[in-house]
Amino acid sequence: MQERKDLNQSIAELAIASIQAHNKDDAEKYVLQLVGETAFSRGIMTDMINLILTYVGKEFGEEKVKDAWMYTCKNFWKPIVENFKHCHTTKSSKPLQHCIEDLVVSSGLNRMMKKQRFL
Repeated sequence: MQERKDLNQSIAELAIASIQAHNKDDAEKYVLQLVGETAFSRGIMTDMINLILTYVGKEFGEEKVKDAWMYTCKNFWKPIVENFKHCHTTKSSKPLQHCIEDLVVSSGLNRMMKKQRFL
């Protein structure tokens, strides 16, 4: 029986390998598959966050919902935006891809994506 090496790699790894090999058909197939898989997770997470915020609003008041959003903006989004602004506005020798990678690492998304096998 022949071993299926493609089963040992994440969809993201297969997409990257296809792009590097200039195999447009496979790259497109894997990217579309990845988008489809992440869209489902994104939808579930969006619904869950909305439900949590609805609960907070009902149990503790709308001011606490605002506090939760402000906390999220300060601790999650602000570092991402500041890193991007720094990378974009300075005469950085880094290409945009490296800036994006820095954003993913600084936000902690890399840990989540590795758990999901996106990286």
